Amino acid sequence: MIFEKLKRWRKQYGIKNILLQGAYFLLPVIPVDSNRLLRIMNWQLRARKRLKKYLVIRQRDDSLEENNPFRKTVWCLWYQGIENAPAIVRHCVSRAERYAGEMGYQFVLLDRESMKKYVEIPQPIWDKWESGKITDANFSDVCRVALLAQYGGIWLDSTVLLTGKIDPEILDADVFFFQASFMDMTVTKISSWFICAKSAGNRFLFSLRDSLINYWEARDTVEDKFLCHMIVAALSETEELREEFEKIPFFSNTHPSLMGMCLNDPYDEKKIRHILKCSSVHKLTYKNLDESMENSVYKAILDGKVDASEGAGDSGCVGNIQ
Repeated sequence: MIFEKLKRWRKQYGIKNILLQGAYFLLPVIPVDSNRLLRIMNWQLRARKRLKKYLVIRQRDDSLEENNPFRKTVWCLWYQGIENAPAIVRHCVSRAERYAGEMGYQFVLLDRESMKKYVEIPQPIWDKWESGKITDANFSDVCRVALLAQYGGIWLDSTVLLTGKIDPEILDADVFFFQASFMDMTVTKISSWFICAKSAGNRFLFSLRDSLINYWEARDTVEDKFLCHMIVAALSETEELREEFEKIPFFSNTHPSLMGMCLNDPYDEKKIRHILKCSSVHKLTYKNLDESMENSVYKAILDGKVDASEGAGDSGCVGNIQ
C-alpha cells in the first residue's frame, strides 16, 4: 500500500518536491523564510507549551454569589482617569455607561487608584506592576480576570464601542470570550477586550486568574505579550476544562474588529450599516487616528452617527463574512 502511494506521489509531485514537503512537515525547525505570521505562530506554540507548568485548575465557588453586589456590573478601566483620556475613549466609555443602564447593569469605571478597592490579588503582583516589571497591558489582564472571577459581570476595554444592547446569548453564558474563527491562523484562540461571566465563582475564570497569578509570582518577565490568551488556550485543552470551554457560544472576533479597521476610511453609511448589523460590540483603538480627515469613520463616531439608530443591536451575523 505504501509503495503504491509513493509511486503516485512521485508521479504527481516529483522526487524533489516530495523530499521538500517531507522536510517542511516533519523537521522540528520549520524553514518559514520571511513569513512573519508563521514565525509568530511557531514561537507562540512553543511558549504555550512552556506555560503549562503554571496552570492551576480550580473548582467552582458558588458561595461567592451570596450577597454579591456586583453580579450585573460592566467593568471598564482607564489608568489615568477618564478626564485624561482621548476623545474616542471618552466616547466609548459614555456609550458603555448608557447601554449598561439600558440592560439593567451598573457601570464601574476604574482608574489606577480606584481599582485597588475592587481587585483582589496578592500584594507581590501589585508591587511588580508598580515597579514596572509587569506592563499595564499584562496587569489589566490579571485585573479583569480577577474581577470577573470574584464578582461576575462584563469586562469592556475602554476602546470598546457599544452600539446596542449585548446579545442575550452572550449574557446568559457562564463564561464568554469572542473567539478566533476556525479559518484564522492563530494560537491564541480568544480576545480579552470583552469577557463576560454570568455569575461569580466561575471555574474557568478562577483557574485563569490563579494561573496568571502563579505565573507572575514566579516570573518577572513575560513569555509573550499575549500571555493571558495563551494561558486561556492551554487551559481550554486540559481534561478538566475542555468541555467547559467548548460550551462557550461561538461569536467570531472578526465582526467586532471590522469598525476598528476602517476608522481612518471615508465614512460610508452602507458599509457601516452592514458592520452594525453584524455586531453591537466593536473593538476600536485610540492610536494612529487621522485627526485632519473630516469625513472619516472615526469622526462620524465622535459625531454620534454610528449608533443604534444606524441598525445596531442585530447580532445575526456569527462567523466569518464570506
